[in-house]
Amino acid sequence: MSDSQSTTSDVLAGVPDPALPEPAGPDAGRTDPAEAVRRARHAAIRAEIADEESEAVEAEVAANTAALDVALHLRIDRDLDGRLRSSAAAAQIPTSALVRRLLRDAVRAAPPFVLTQTDVETIARRVAREELDRS
Repeated sequence: MSDSQSTTSDVLAGVPDPALPEPAGPDAGRTDPAEAVRRARHAAIRAEIADEESEAVEAEVAANTAALDVALHLRIDRDLDGRLRSSAAAAQIPTSALVRRLLRDAVRAAPPFVLTQTDVETIARRVAREELDRS
């Protein structure tokens, strides 16, 4: 739940629920039109907040269902580890979330790796030269 939803919920928590009976007292039988409009507006706000919260929960469940729980172990140097941790701290997200984001972006942006015939011939010549130099 986001801070804005919590704040709105907190504010509305102090507002009487329109479903509750009117308070008893000298004005018990009277209905103020402005009060009725205010209660209806607050009821609409409560319904909107409930819809937004249910959509957020549904989205979170869908994201958790789509995510694989597969551990990926990497060997990285201390410098890279420090840079990842500081970047994650600056973004105020867990390091693992930052790494997932970086991997996802890299996979999307990377062009498919295809060797041309010229690339293969160049590699073959280099390997042949290296083999001859070792002999």
